[in-house]
Amino acid sequence: MSLVEPITIRFGIVGCAEIARKVSRAINLAPNAQIAAVASRSPEKAGAFAKANNVPAEAKIYGSYEPLLDDPDIDVVYLLLTCICH
Repeated sequence: MSLVEPITIRFGIVGCAEIARKVSRAINLAPNAQIAAVASRSPEKAGAFAKANNVPAEAKIYGSYEPLLDDPDIDVVYLLLTCICH
């Protein structure tokens, strides 16, 4: 019996490039992690990415990066943008 309750780490994914698909698969396989938000330059692209990559239906979809970065419900932000955008 564990005295510590397991926590779920809530990831925000910034960018929907090809590498983001691989990262989202890894997050989905982790027992203590979930994708809680996806951001792209357009909400349509972020929504399509979420649907195609088994992102939970309750995940937030953002049409720009800043709202995800400001979201207090996100524990970890994964930046999947070109280096110049970091």
